[in-house]
Amino acid sequence: MCACALHKMATNRDEILADFQACTGINDFEECLAHLEQSDWNLQQAVSSVLVTDNPVEDVPDTEMVDLTPSVVKASSISPSNRPCASTNFEPPPPRVRRLQFDVEYRDRTIHLRVEDSMTVFTVKKLLNEELKIPVTMMDVRGWSGGRVIAKDSDLLASLHLPLHNKLFLLTPDIPETDSIEENQNNGEPNEVVLKYELLIRDQDTGEEKHVTYPANKTIREVKLDVYTLTSVAVRHQNWLDWPQASGDDTLTLADCHFNYPNHRLTFCRVKENHSKPHNSKNEDYNTDSDEFEDAADTFDFDDDTQFFGDENHQTHKFKPLLPSGIEDPTEALAHFTHEFEERYGERHPFFFLGSLDDATKEAFKPTLADRKPLAIYLHHDRSVQVNVFCSQLLCAESIVSFLSHHFVTWAWDLTLDINKARLLNMCTEHFGSMAASAVRNIQDDQFPIILIVMKTRSNAEVFSVSQGNTSLDEMMTALVHSVDVFNHQRSVFMAEDSERLAAEQLRLEQDAAYQASLIADRAKAEEKERTEREEREKQEREDQERREKEQNDEAIRLSLEQQVLEEPPAEVKDGVSTLRMRLPDGEMLVRRFYANHAIKTLFYFIGSKGYRTEDYKLLTTWPKRDVTLLDSSKTFKDSGLFPQETLFVEERQDVD
Repeated sequence: MCACALHKMATNRDEILADFQACTGINDFEECLAHLEQSDWNLQQAVSSVLVTDNPVEDVPDTEMVDLTPSVVKASSISPSNRPCASTNFEPPPPRVRRLQFDVEYRDRTIHLRVEDSMTVFTVKKLLNEELKIPVTMMDVRGWSGGRVIAKDSDLLASLHLPLHNKLFLLTPDIPETDSIEENQNNGEPNEVVLKYELLIRDQDTGEEKHVTYPANKTIREVKLDVYTLTSVAVRHQNWLDWPQASGDDTLTLADCHFNYPNHRLTFCRVKENHSKPHNSKNEDYNTDSDEFEDAADTFDFDDDTQFFGDENHQTHKFKPLLPSGIEDPTEALAHFTHEFEERYGERHPFFFLGSLDDATKEAFKPTLADRKPLAIYLHHDRSVQVNVFCSQLLCAESIVSFLSHHFVTWAWDLTLDINKARLLNMCTEHFGSMAASAVRNIQDDQFPIILIVMKTRSNAEVFSVSQGNTSLDEMMTALVHSVDVFNHQRSVFMAEDSERLAAEQLRLEQDAAYQASLIADRAKAEEKERTEREEREKQEREDQERREKEQNDEAIRLSLEQQVLEEPPAEVKDGVSTLRMRLPDGEMLVRRFYANHAIKTLFYFIGSKGYRTEDYKLLTTWPKRDVTLLDSSKTFKDSGLFPQETLFVEERQDVD
């Protein structure tokens, strides 16, 4: 290929790249190259792939599409004739926005949405409305920013600071509970919503009344079989008094019977036994196989612990009790409970903690607040008419299972047998107090199943809420979400208080440590000062003692010298007398007359008697300067040159300590 062709190709690709960026608004050069290389530099195909990826829609014919990407050119509008090029005057593309992924859980279904963060919360609800046909005004979307934010319809998604992938929960408390919406295997479109009927079935013979919730596609035959399961009254012995006129065919569904929605009251009584086969217009269409099946069921001899339930095919099965009476070990008992629960309702269920209630509370209420979770206690009772519907349609719903697994420690117990109920009451009294145990004791059999939400934020564990089995999926999810919100709020408050308390405690400890250190330092200083003062005092005492002893010794010597001093010559004696003038260190002048023929030691005795011993002081002449104390003390004054007069200076010796 020649250089000219290469240059032309490069110029053409630069134009394609510029056109691609102008159409898609993608400023990342590497990302643009990747899209163009993947499409072999086909501009229309590359732009279409980006727009289709960023705006996924379901293939629904004749449906008006809502454009959620303002100012972005649709793929269908791009053609070689109207395709923009680099030389065309284009307005600058809008800023790059984030496309958020939302996984919205609604009952047993998860809806996947992708919305730009420039849209509002109302846009998300609008898309859910198009998907589920639920009015926006009846939607309560929870889980924004992990449940930390309560979003309004007018809030921009960008203002919520959401991650790229988000998990939300759609609650519709005002809409009756429906079955899971399954996809049609043929065309993948969702089926219509199946409504729920609450049947109030009264036994005219016993006066008991059962409240049962059924989907509208339930048949009359299946309802009668379930009544047989609950009351032990065989179908052929059931005489229904107030079925609608159109319900003569037991294969009809409840929706076909035109029942009152959402509640409908029914009454039945027992057909009296006789040797001839009873004839009843309500049961005359039953075939021989059904009668033989029911007659056989009447003749079976079951144990007291045997319970019967209708499965999805509405066949009668024999189940073992969830919690037999002979298992003492709590871990083994809960393992049996879990196994039998799976046998009845399938493997999708909340994870039941395997262990005693004490172990479950320790797992939920850990020492540190940050690690704690609320405790959900599921109480099962096989004699309750609501237990099967609750377990299969609520407790085992995917959204409930996921929420309980993430936010709770779930523990379960079966109260069908009195001995197991007594064990539970003892455990409740031990862990939650007598009031909680009394509340559980007073719950009637038909009020089960029960979910107790137990919280512990400070020192005591308390029952926060009690949810009975006659509830809907939305109501149950709302109650669980509310419990978690309250728990998280209380925990955050207590964690903040604990943080402040720990900070104050740490500050107090530091202050105490500093105070103790200062006390030790002060004590050491005081001891050092006391030791120094004691040593100085002892030194002073020793010096005083030495001084006193020296003074006493000096005084004794002075007195001794004073006694040895000879008498001064009388004033009238003039000859043979030496007159000495002695200047003391303090400036005082002493004048003394001595006999010239006396020894100079008399001078030493005299000056010593004045406190100036020759050991400490010396006597110096004026001229020539000489120390008289160094002369022979036996010499006379005359021989020593101290006659007839002399002036002496008394000076302290420097070499004397």
